[in-house]
Amino acid sequence: MPECSQGTCCPEDVSTITASHVAELQSTDAGSAPPRWSELYKLIVDFSVPGRALTKGADSTDGAQSLKPGNPIALIAEAEELGGGDAAHAVVARIRPDLLTVDLDGCADVMQSGVLDAAERVGAPLVYLAASGSPNSVHMVFAPATAWARTHLRSQIDEIRTWAGYDTRAVDVLTPARYLRLPGSASLKLGGEFCRPIDADGTPLSAAAAAARARAALVSINPSTRRDVGDTTPPASEKRLQPTNVGIDAATAAGIVRTSSEDASPAVVTDIAPRAWRRRKRFTYADWRILMSHPPVGTRSDRATEAAWRLWQSGIRDWSISGWYYRNCVVFEKFTGRDSTAPGSSRAHWESIATRARAHRPPLSSAERGVIDRVRERLCSWTDRPAQAIAMLAILEHRFTDGHGLTDRPIAVRDLMSWLNVASIGTAKALLDGLVEQRALAVATPYAQTAPREASRYSLVDPEVVLSQSYPEHDVTILCAPTPPPAPSPSPLTPTVGEPLSPLWGLLGADCWRVYSHLLASSTPLASAVLASEVDLPVGTRRYGCLRLLDALVDAQLVERTDRGRRTKWVALAGDAVRRAEEATGALVRLKALRTRINAERAAWHAETRTEHRRAQRVLRRLLDGLRERSPKRQLELEFEVGEEFSAASVATARPTVRTKRGRHMRPPGRPSGRGSP
Repeated sequence: MPECSQGTCCPEDVSTITASHVAELQSTDAGSAPPRWSELYKLIVDFSVPGRALTKGADSTDGAQSLKPGNPIALIAEAEELGGGDAAHAVVARIRPDLLTVDLDGCADVMQSGVLDAAERVGAPLVYLAASGSPNSVHMVFAPATAWARTHLRSQIDEIRTWAGYDTRAVDVLTPARYLRLPGSASLKLGGEFCRPIDADGTPLSAAAAAARARAALVSINPSTRRDVGDTTPPASEKRLQPTNVGIDAATAAGIVRTSSEDASPAVVTDIAPRAWRRRKRFTYADWRILMSHPPVGTRSDRATEAAWRLWQSGIRDWSISGWYYRNCVVFEKFTGRDSTAPGSSRAHWESIATRARAHRPPLSSAERGVIDRVRERLCSWTDRPAQAIAMLAILEHRFTDGHGLTDRPIAVRDLMSWLNVASIGTAKALLDGLVEQRALAVATPYAQTAPREASRYSLVDPEVVLSQSYPEHDVTILCAPTPPPAPSPSPLTPTVGEPLSPLWGLLGADCWRVYSHLLASSTPLASAVLASEVDLPVGTRRYGCLRLLDALVDAQLVERTDRGRRTKWVALAGDAVRRAEEATGALVRLKALRTRINAERAAWHAETRTEHRRAQRVLRRLLDGLRERSPKRQLELEFEVGEEFSAASVATARPTVRTKRGRHMRPPGRPSGRGSP
């Protein structure tokens, strides 16, 4: 008998056992109660070859002595009966050839998490995990959905093993012909423990819990597994797919070469997000059945639309990723066939799905509408800072009015940057923090407590709740003291005038929007002093104050000046003046560059593999270098920093100034410079 290790065994040749003897060994006594391990064994063991009962060698070494072959279920029942509940010897058997078995010997603390992550990335669910009995050693069995997934998982395990510095004896990927010590078996080493199923965190599992985990994993890739273990109720996904005559054969399954959408991630990033920036949702077996199905003529459009919705639900948002599935999944063959005669048919079909999905907003309840209406009313009076008002309005429009609730909603700093055309991370962060301090938003889940790679979550605060919980300060009246005249209060903000969510104000500044919206709401032209007092700004000059903002608005062709001197008055241009100014000032170009950078940064941040992360970093570096070289103006530079309120810093760079260089020896003031001067 050759020497055997603790986890994997090589019993004697079974080729001499006849087929009738194997059938006899695989049949259990119908009158006896099934052992506790029978259900788990039926899910993972290959019964085409008999198992074997082994015990420790007589010389107390790692060698094992063969007792007898037989059905593994009967062998483990006999071993536990002899041991009074615990197996008196070990039982080994081959694992099903469609499963992938990994034996980690003495390196589970280093390798286990990496192997589990690699299996999740390729879509191979965990079927079986057990502590083998040796210190820091486990057995792992996975169920790859395709041949590509199996090959890719093996390569990933080899890469992790090489990185960790272990050999193939410590990290052993078993071939289908090798034997594994089954759960419940005694150890074959001195001082070893029984083989026990465990959870991923090391918690021991019962035989029933381990069987339930194995069944759930196998059902996720093959719904017919339910009937193999006695469950006659077909799964919900199978019942839903039966009327559609969707099938997948071996040839179709071999054509599936990718199991998740990140493998088709684009090499070129644009201002349109290629996917939803969250943890990716893996395609299930039912999804792949839809994508790789051959629908009959007459139902191809409906089936392609259903498959396109599956792509959207998985997080795909742009043609740069969805185009791969249209070209490689046979369910879209109707539209790919049209591309030869009518180019763009596939993309037009996808864009119709994406447009409908983006425009869809579930209806708000009456209570939610009431809260949002009260917040809109409060925007006109709760703050005198236009930057805060615009930020709150953007959050309302883009997050809390989408029909998905007013509580525990994710709002990232880069979301606010993209909505407001603000290039500074610090400015956007200060705006969010200011809204929390003003009790317009409440932090529901801080960033440190969210799932990995997710933003902080906020809830919209009802103004009525804030007013009911706030108490005015105690009023103390001092007798005989002269009462100062009340200071003139500035006019309230009008967030419904002047298109406050235009990307133009991210370039010119929020104070420019305040001046423009006030002029737009005025029925008559206003003088500089009157306008400055009503918007609570100093009159200033062309370098600061209200006149500086008016000068920037005139350059953007949003405001006209009438008369001169003390009779100067200002009037705002209505109509599509804001749209024309967006193009003239380069605000749209800057917004596109900003969103492109944000998408590139998020692609690197949300990368789930090292290869994807390196590719995203290269794209981001190339993108930033190219934008710096092609940027004709400073406001297009992505590292451009602005003040806390993004109010006026960009105005100074909207129109470049040229300074004349003077010579080394400058003339004193008041001295003539002609030839006749002394």
